[in-house]
Amino acid sequence: MNARPPPAVPKPPKSAVRQPFRSRPLGLLLIVGAAVPSVAALASAAFYIFYLGADPHSGDIVLLATAVVLSLWMVKRGRKLMTRDAAEVLAEDPRPPVVYLRPFHADERQRSGMPLGVRHGGRAIHLYIAADPTEAALARELNALGPFVAIGAPGEKFATLGAARMYVGDDEWQARVDDMLARAAAVVLQPETSAGTRWEVMRVAKAIDPRRVLLIVPNPAHRPLGYARIRALIAADFPVPLPADCAAADLFMFDAAAQPVPIVLGRGTLAPFIAQVQTRARAHGGAHA
Repeated sequence: MNARPPPAVPKPPKSAVRQPFRSRPLGLLLIVGAAVPSVAALASAAFYIFYLGADPHSGDIVLLATAVVLSLWMVKRGRKLMTRDAAEVLAEDPRPPVVYLRPFHADERQRSGMPLGVRHGGRAIHLYIAADPTEAALARELNALGPFVAIGAPGEKFATLGAARMYVGDDEWQARVDDMLARAAAVVLQPETSAGTRWEVMRVAKAIDPRRVLLIVPNPAHRPLGYARIRALIAADFPVPLPADCAAADLFMFDAAAQPVPIVLGRGTLAPFIAQVQTRARAHGGAHA
């Protein structure tokens, strides 16, 4: 009697990659409970100072500061736990997405809020530990056009705040990007020299009307050499070069004549870009062209 062959081991689906930990109940619990450490520290200090008549000392200040930092950490971690996968967001929101393409190390830079490496030229930045609010500001403004989505960095334990992220394998990320670009209302592109980002730059330059593209650049007021490097990097791909002399810009849009227009990111400064994309969509019967 022939031995029965061992059962075939099913291949895991392509999307079976490590996903960041998410839990809406736990995230909500952390956010709601974030006030507890600060309130407890403040109540303790008030009890000793006003009820017992003790003089305030540095220990009270340290305790209160520690409690505030803990509360802020709980809020941020809670928000990360409550993030949603981009696939879920796209399934529920029928609008064409706004696709955010960037090198993964940009997520690290956003957390540090400082350019990497030694600075040469430009104005000094004095707020050394502040987080760069670029992605959060883009998400807030561009959600008026459609869901703000991105590919997540592999191996993240918790999803990054800002764009809704999907986490896919190395063998499928390009297909996912192409799929999102085919449906995109607009694209936010941060050029860099990494192989993956160079592929994204070439795909966007080839497939997307520049009037639906926002380019993130190093602000030449602070990082003139970084701006010059990115300007040279994309010159071969985009039909119109960025200006060599630019006082300040966080991003560039391309106007109706496809000419680059510098934008310093702030509340409402993306309104002309949003209006341009919406106007072009209406002119094409709701389709983005």
